[in-house]
Amino acid sequence: MQKALQVHDRLLSAAIAGQNGSVFKTVGDAFCAVFHRAIDAVTAAADIQRELSTRDWQGLPRPIRVRMGVHTGEAQERDHDFYGPALNRVARLQGTAHGGQTVLS
Repeated sequence: MQKALQVHDRLLSAAIAGQNGSVFKTVGDAFCAVFHRAIDAVTAAADIQRELSTRDWQGLPRPIRVRMGVHTGEAQERDHDFYGPALNRVARLQGTAHGGQTVLS
């Protein structure tokens, strides 16, 4: 599983950066990213879900499935982290999703 998580992390990092996003925090296997444009966040999420579902996970019984939340809103940056109601909302959105789903607001 550790090798699969390394692939997961590289894939998410590349997809986020590829859509002009920045990862500002990771918590376990969760990535928190910020984008200047909503379309870039949605495109990155779709790219990640597509890549995860079609990748050969070499020995795992099924593909790694992740849940994502995408929300637009203002956030306050402090010490290379982000705060505010928009972050609270996206955390709750992500929590409502199932593996393989992306919830948008």
